[in-house]
Amino acid sequence: MISDPAFLYVVLPNTFFFMILSVAGALVAGLSLALLLNRPFKGQKLVQTILLVPLMVAPVVAAIMVRWMFNDQFGIINAVLEAIGLDGQRWLVQRWSAFGIILLTDIWLWTPWFALLLLAGLQSLPREPFEAAAIDGTTTWRVFRFLTLPMLRPVIVVCVVIRAIDAFRTFDIVWTLTGGGPGRSTELFSLYAYVRKGMTRCQW
Repeated sequence: MISDPAFLYVVLPNTFFFMILSVAGALVAGLSLALLLNRPFKGQKLVQTILLVPLMVAPVVAAIMVRWMFNDQFGIINAVLEAIGLDGQRWLVQRWSAFGIILLTDIWLWTPWFALLLLAGLQSLPREPFEAAAIDGTTTWRVFRFLTLPMLRPVIVVCVVIRAIDAFRTFDIVWTLTGGGPGRSTELFSLYAYVRKGMTRCQW
């Protein structure tokens, strides 16, 4: 692997790039949703139930749906673009657009997981510091920065570590959407190991 230029200059950067952006994107989106759901409002239980939908979808099924949506001939995304006077794109045959679609699919699948865990963390925080901050007239941003985030840090760290480990070994979404293509431009470590193992068996 170390002597393979494709692994060093394509697969390894792709894997860490995907891991960082996927975890960061799902964390930010999940934390935003958790903060919104932490305030009581009408229909809150219904919204929380709808939030669980991506968690019930198998990654391969989600990837197949997204692949059909971004199909360059009859996908709904290009149909919408053409309906408003824009040109359709060949999304899955260009490196960065294909990589972006993989990221969006993964973030969509994992955002509810972050949101639910962080919401549980938010609801377990003691109320006294927030009540004191409200009495002092502290702004919402300062409360979030100096109270919520520091108190929620242990939950965030655990979520990020678990998700980073899982993101590093992502296989099914990439294999279903692009197969590592175009060329090998979206190939991750798990795909590299799978293809390399298959080539080794063929040689034997």
